[in-house]
Amino acid sequence: MQSCSDRSLAGSLTGRGIYWLLAGTLENKTAIVLMTGFTAAEGYVIIGATLFGLLAGVIPAVLTYRTEIAQHL
Repeated sequence: MQSCSDRSLAGSLTGRGIYWLLAGTLENKTAIVLMTGFTAAEGYVIIGATLFGLLAGVIPAVLTYRTEIAQHL
């Protein structure tokens, strides 16, 4: 069973590979150059999405932990 991070990494690398191929093809045919490197903004997006996902998982877990089970039986 693959973890979510494995699939996310595979999707990111696949997307980057496709973009790299298309950017090279576009440059050869039209002389338009597209940047194919990793930028700081992409790093910020990855960090922000990771923190947002962490909070989205931790908040419901903490609220569930604080719930009195006996009230719901």
